[in-house]
Amino acid sequence: MTDNEKDSQLLMTDFGRLVVKYQGTIRVIVGRYIASGMFKESETEDVVQTINESLLMKQTLIQAHYAGSTLLRTYLSAIIRHICLKEFQSKTRRPRLLPLAESNGAHSNGALDDVLILEETVRFRKVLALHHGELPKVLLCLKLHFRLPITRGEILRWWPHCGEGDIRVLLDAFGGRYDVLDDIEVFREFSKHLEKAEGRKNSATALQKWTNRRINQILGLMNGDPPVRAHNRKTLEILFENYTRPFLRI
Repeated sequence: MTDNEKDSQLLMTDFGRLVVKYQGTIRVIVGRYIASGMFKESETEDVVQTINESLLMKQTLIQAHYAGSTLLRTYLSAIIRHICLKEFQSKTRRPRLLPLAESNGAHSNGALDDVLILEETVRFRKVLALHHGELPKVLLCLKLHFRLPITRGEILRWWPHCGEGDIRVLLDAFGGRYDVLDDIEVFREFSKHLEKAEGRKNSATALQKWTNRRINQILGLMNGDPPVRAHNRKTLEILFENYTRPFLRI
């Protein structure tokens, strides 16, 4: 299978993963516009984020209109350039947010921090959406990593044909408090069910590494390259807790 065939398959089956794969292409195009003076270098991450969001919003149109007469990379590059031009023409810039404050272990430092956390949570949701097909598994593994209780709905979104027996076992293990368990214990228990759900063996260590790679990928997208924000695993936990609150599940 050629690279274009692989990309075309992702276009239809896992659009979010395709957008992640094209981050390098996006940055090359944005870099050229910065070199031309269209954008400031300090605006790089805002423009990249705008492109990611726009691509996700255009997913259905892109899937419907791509006919395969050109390479998908050529087709998407044209769309990315068009988004850059529209962003330039709009003359509006998203304000860069300050790093989230952490003071005395508190999750916020007043009204300003509350606003920043809410806005960053919205960005966090958009970054998570890039995982598309993997999202149910990513969400469960993030909950396990941060020791947050899982729900029946989350189990079924990840494993649609999960039987009642397995649901009960998972909820007994992870539906309440389990912060006394270490990572290996948590992922060892979960990997037993993962093997049944996905039909392949996953050791606790492999699952923990998979989760850590996804966390690092999310932090990379949230912070930018070069970094213009200062998110770490603690602030990611704050954002994830906000993400899971019902009033934010728009």
